[in-house]
Amino acid sequence: MGMVNEISDKSPAALRRLYLGERNSWIRTNMVLTLDGNFVDSLDSSRGLSCEADLRLLLMLRAISDVVLIGAATARKENYPIPRLRKEHLNFSQKAPTLCVVSKSLDLSVNLKMFQNCDDKPIVITQIDQGKSWNENLDRIADLAEIVILDGPITGQKISDSLRELQFHNIVCEGGPSLIALLQKDALIDEMDITYAPEISGELPTRPALGTSHTKWLCTSVLRENDHMFTRFIRSPNSSKTNSVEL
Repeated sequence: MGMVNEISDKSPAALRRLYLGERNSWIRTNMVLTLDGNFVDSLDSSRGLSCEADLRLLLMLRAISDVVLIGAATARKENYPIPRLRKEHLNFSQKAPTLCVVSKSLDLSVNLKMFQNCDDKPIVITQIDQGKSWNENLDRIADLAEIVILDGPITGQKISDSLRELQFHNIVCEGGPSLIALLQKDALIDEMDITYAPEISGELPTRPALGTSHTKWLCTSVLRENDHMFTRFIRSPNSSKTNSVEL
């Protein structure tokens, strides 16, 4: 372990340089996993797997991103608030990222934290549906979010295209697995930032945490704090779109 740098030895500026790279447009995922590949703890939440350094890294990755992308199940389970810009990031970012939620059903409670700020509305991407419940859900949150309605089924490519059209070019996806699988299926993820918690859940994940497509990745850095490991992978140049399991 002596060859692995401590994350606490990296200044905020050094961490930013490490993760920002030279690209002007990217999609990255950021997740914390158990050693046996689960994305939630015994309380069905990712928060118990995290640590202070993981939170610092998460906030830095948000600060260099235009948008935080999550699935509806993650939004509900973790009760996501609207991201805020922290004072320690003001020297390299002047605007907090926008929150974007992908939801096929629009089954989102108006009491969620993300709907409690009228000045910073989240974006909600959905697909057109003539069903009664979808229309009722749409009416309920129409004034609380910027709604993007896709024509046809939700795909990773359509999500990416919609965000690019809104001038969001640096995207961090914080899960969950269903959303990551959509992005993976269309070979859209450029980078995976994975924190490994020193914990074995002893349970099989409900679905693969990092998607359902076979792809190859290159490890560009490994950091640690105590027994948490912080890894950064970029897509291998030899890895292309492959057959994947349908959602």
